[in-house]
Amino acid sequence: MSLDKLISKCLDLDRVAQKQLYLDHHSYIMSIANRYADHVDDAKDIVQNTFIRIFTHLASYDVKSGSFNAWIRKICIREGIALWRKRPNHERYFLNTEVLEVPITEDILATLTLAEVDQVINSLPEQHRLIMMMYYYDELSHKEISDLLGINESSSRSKLSRARGHFELKWKLINE
Repeated sequence: MSLDKLISKCLDLDRVAQKQLYLDHHSYIMSIANRYADHVDDAKDIVQNTFIRIFTHLASYDVKSGSFNAWIRKICIREGIALWRKRPNHERYFLNTEVLEVPITEDILATLTLAEVDQVINSLPEQHRLIMMMYYYDELSHKEISDLLGINESSSRSKLSRARGHFELKWKLINE
């Protein structure tokens, strides 16, 4: 069944179509949610909240504005950020004034496997991990990141630069 037809049936509250939409997109959404969650239970909460928002706002999805996967990805990212904001210590992220400028060279990136990149990113402080995921994994612009996190674009750029520095230092520590 085509996605358009599936969406149409979901809008008509067809439970079989809703289940199919869920099954078709669950693993994709879970892969995004896992990047924004520290625990499996948090990822499951993000997925559940994402599907609630998808089904609640499905009528507002416009094919002309982008792909369905891009639309649900954005919803999932927003749910992940909402979970992050509920944590009591997220304010520290925006107050951190530490400056660490270490460029990630192409040589370093060329030697890393995807598993090693994930290992290094997951070992970063939460604030750096969040910015790197949004920029590199989710391919969000600094404008989008700043809007989602409520910070200036320049702050997004400088925090990404610091995250890159931490990335290189963590990589060196892991490989020593």
